[in-house]
This record gives sequence, C-alpha cells and structure tokens, in this order.
Amino acid sequence: MNNVAVTIEEEPTDEDLENLEEGDDDSELLGIYRGVALPLRGHDEPLLPDEIAIFRGPINRTTSSRAEAVEEIRATVVHELGHYFGLSDREMPH
Repeated sequence: MNNVAVTIEEEPTDEDLENLEEGDDDSELLGIYRGVALPLRGHDEPLLPDEIAIFRGPINRTTSSRAEAVEEIRATVVHELGHYFGLSDREMPH
C-alpha cells in the first residue's frame, strides 16, 4: 500500500512553479502533488515517497475567513489526490 504525506509549507518553490501544467494561469498555487502518479509507475521501481504540499501563504491571501480557508484546503487536497490517481487538471471535476 502506498502512503501520501500531506505537508504544510509557507510558499511554493521556484521548482514547484516551473512544474505546473501548461495553460495553468491561476494567480496563486495553493498546493501541489509531488510524486509519480499511480498509472505511470513501473514495477519494482524505487520511488521517493508521495507528497501533497499545501501552501499557507497563497491560501491566506486568497481567502478572507477561517471557514473559506478550511474549504479551500479541503478542495486543494482533493484536487491533488486526483493528480496522485493520474488525473490532469482538465480531467478534474469542478
């Protein structure tokens, strides 16, 4: 069984911003999946642990209340789990 760690970071790194899918024009990156999506994995291939990073700074800048922040965090984690299962941004439910 694979585990996915969820971490909280202040801001995305330059590398995080460079790895965004083409056409992603969001003004703030709220979270990111770091890993190899399940459908792309080979057998017996050593991989780093999967991670979903949630970015505190962008979430605080894009929400105006604790309730909005909680909802945005939930939506962001669900979105990033979609990437873990191999979905692109275009395939995500809205």
